[in-house]
Amino acid sequence: CKKSNCWNKGCKEIYKQLVSELENKNITEQVEIKTTGCLKKCKKAPNMVVLPDKEQYTRVKSKQVPVIVEKHLF
Repeated sequence: CKKSNCWNKGCKEIYKQLVSELENKNITEQVEIKTTGCLKKCKKAPNMVVLPDKEQYTRVKSKQVPVIVEKHLF
């Protein structure tokens, strides 16, 4: 979510780490990252949805990003 409340609660850092993780695995050309509007889970920020699985993650921590990438993209 890129709404200011969530963005300031850690979404910005998670976004940066996700970009970095995709670059490290050389898959930036195969994966598109899109920011969203409000997901109605502001109290559980940072939030992430992974498509096409539609799996939702709340309260995402930095250490989870590599695990999420591995689970959904490999």
